[in-house]
Amino acid sequence: LLRGAQVIPSYSSSPEPWQQASAMVLTQARPGDCIAFYPLDGRMAFQYYFARSRDGRAPSEILPIAPWYSTQIFVERYYVLSPAQIAYRGRGCRRLWFVTSHEGQRDGPAASRDHLKRFKVLSARLEHAFGNAPVRTLGYAAAIHVQLLPGPLRP
Repeated sequence: LLRGAQVIPSYSSSPEPWQQASAMVLTQARPGDCIAFYPLDGRMAFQYYFARSRDGRAPSEILPIAPWYSTQIFVERYYVLSPAQIAYRGRGCRRLWFVTSHEGQRDGPAASRDHLKRFKVLSARLEHAFGNAPVRTLGYAAAIHVQLLPGPLRP
């Protein structure tokens, strides 16, 4: 009975609440919003919940670029955009949602440290182009981070 009393409440909360993160973006998204994922596989969770929701319109993607109805798989893809790619892909974006999870670990294996280094580069470039904003953290195991960058900034 004691184990059951501890385990049952844990089933009501997800360590990676992708449904909550995607609902937050959909309900707060405005026309002209764009979205970027790091790594790209976060897009697949959003795609799943976006397809089942009627709460709003999904932002246009700048990372990756794929129609929301696409079935393309993006597992373990850690891409960084150059400043020129951000400027090109971000044309017409009024605000940018930056959604991240599994960004890498400072004390992890070499690949994980490399992912973290790439994340920091991408984050700095996006903030340079779109401005800085607080990061909202959802979940507790591999947290999901959602940041709404206000940009674009003018030179």
